[in-house]
Amino acid sequence: MTVCCGGNITLEDLLDSGFQSVLVTTGAQGTKWLRLPGENLPGVYHAKNIVFHYNLLPPFSEKKYLVGKRVAVVGAGNVMLDLAHYLIRDCKVDEVIAVVRRGQRK
Repeated sequence: MTVCCGGNITLEDLLDSGFQSVLVTTGAQGTKWLRLPGENLPGVYHAKNIVFHYNLLPPFSEKKYLVGKRVAVVGAGNVMLDLAHYLIRDCKVDEVIAVVRRGQRK
């Protein structure tokens, strides 16, 4: 696992680094996008959709999510941990990296 601190990372940076998927895990209560450029790129999924998929809730359970072998997960809470566990255990990914997003410092 690689840990880095500080600086700005874009979704494009993550995909250019070899991650085939980026999961945005900002809470599964609803769809909370970060309004970042690239959120609509192939391989960028909202956590809620993946959670509903592995919990076998239609129509999400019927959709195919292509996650690849290296996955970046944006988030720092329980949803991020649940998804990382699912990706490693069930999807057999080689690498999961957590990208923690913080608000602006005042």
